[in-house]
Amino acid sequence: MKLVYPCILRDEKVGWSVIFADDAIGATSGETLEDAVYMAQDLANFSVQSMIEDNEEIPLPTPPEKVVVPEGAFMTLIRVDTDEYRKS
Repeated sequence: MKLVYPCILRDEKVGWSVIFADDAIGATSGETLEDAVYMAQDLANFSVQSMIEDNEEIPLPTPPEKVVVPEGAFMTLIRVDTDEYRKS
């Protein structure tokens, strides 16, 4: 399964926070921006794969234009590919 989920990243001065627009995916963080994006991709793939294994409904990604981005943060898109994730 391939999907793209929007998330919001914010520099917290002690690292980066990542909050997905879709609550079912969750939130994570990283020490650097690169680490935060990596953690976001891992979390999104893990979350969707877990939903598949548990026969849960997979939430459709929120359209990027509907994501409210707080001041001082920015939005990016995170790719989910459960086929590739299962191989790793």
